[in-house]
Amino acid sequence: MISLFDTAKRILKSFFDDNLFSINNILSKTAIEALVRAIDKGIKKDYDKVLKSVNKEVRSKLKNEYNQFIKKGIFQTASGIQKYKIEDLKPDFKKELERRINVSLSYIITQDQNTIEEIKNRLMNFASIPHNNKNLEELEYDFWNDVIPANTKKNYKTNKWQNMIIRDQQHKLVSNMTYITAMKNNAIGFIWKNRKDIRVVGNPSGLYPNGANKMHNDHWKREGKLYLFRDSEALKKGLIKKTKDVQYADEIEDGLPGIPINCRCTMRLIYRLYEIPAEYKNIITEKGKELA
Repeated sequence: MISLFDTAKRILKSFFDDNLFSINNILSKTAIEALVRAIDKGIKKDYDKVLKSVNKEVRSKLKNEYNQFIKKGIFQTASGIQKYKIEDLKPDFKKELERRINVSLSYIITQDQNTIEEIKNRLMNFASIPHNNKNLEELEYDFWNDVIPANTKKNYKTNKWQNMIIRDQQHKLVSNMTYITAMKNNAIGFIWKNRKDIRVVGNPSGLYPNGANKMHNDHWKREGKLYLFRDSEALKKGLIKKTKDVQYADEIEDGLPGIPINCRCTMRLIYRLYEIPAEYKNIITEKGKELA
């Protein structure tokens, strides 16, 4: 997957490789302005090619996630679902797939453009920084370190930023397809499932022991917890009741599993009263017990 950053970096490098910079004009505002114009021209020329490359990568990875969910994932989140019902769900799944693709493209291109603007601003500021008694090689070293920040070099070296966006949208795609499945098939609620590894936010022994409210809360302590869908038929018919130890899904501060940024948690949907875990059987009413 290529990026607009690749274009800008190639143009920057060419000014040195083609001897368009000298010891006398590397600090010249006129030379810097010419370089900015060259970047703008290169970006305009390569934009469609970059967009096509990003679009291909995004579609490939998200379509693969979609196919994996259809073939396998949906049966892990909703074990009792029948195959024929999946065909009924596909139109909504495909709409969600296109939505995630478009969001990914928008985020990646916007981040790319923001990076280019940052580079151009740093270029314009470069000439105002003192570089006393330095030869061209030393100035070139300063140039690259001042113009392209270290975190930008790190992120784009292996397309880290773009891939992070795609992975995040893959998680959101699975989460939303699971939610569509729940709503279309009248699920009672779901059990929160995390990955039980060091990357789970809130794991005391993990990489991120503290959650951030509203952004990505403590998902370690949510493992195994039951959450109810407010409009389920079981609630409407009085088969179950909400208790103080059970939340509604729409009350979760940072969203459903897979929705917070970089969340890898999933939902195991509950459709029948007997699927409710033993520790939550108190939500079943007397009416519900008669039918369970």
